[in-house]
Amino acid sequence: RQLKKRAGHVAALCVRTLLHAWPTDQRMQRRPPRGCIFGCPAADSQQHYARCGRLWDAVVAALPGSPAAGSMTEELGPPLLPRALPRIALAAALYNHGRLGRA
Repeated sequence: RQLKKRAGHVAALCVRTLLHAWPTDQRMQRRPPRGCIFGCPAADSQQHYARCGRLWDAVVAALPGSPAAGSMTEELGPPLLPRALPRIALAAALYNHGRLGRA
């Protein structure tokens, strides 16, 4: 219900995140896999980005006044709170932007 109230691109980014549909090297079975696009010594996987400190620091910095979330796991609840949707969408957008920059 909350996604219906959001702009189309925000809803789409949230749905892709909830369905674990980010085009990471792990999901796309890229060999050899590359590391985190934000420079962490971890795999390019949505499981990593769910807790990537560099990604979530950027999300919190871009949305001033929002309470800091330590990870996507905290954002996704349960329950999924409406205040989390812009942060989840921003995290997905930052990933997509960073991925395009290194293609």
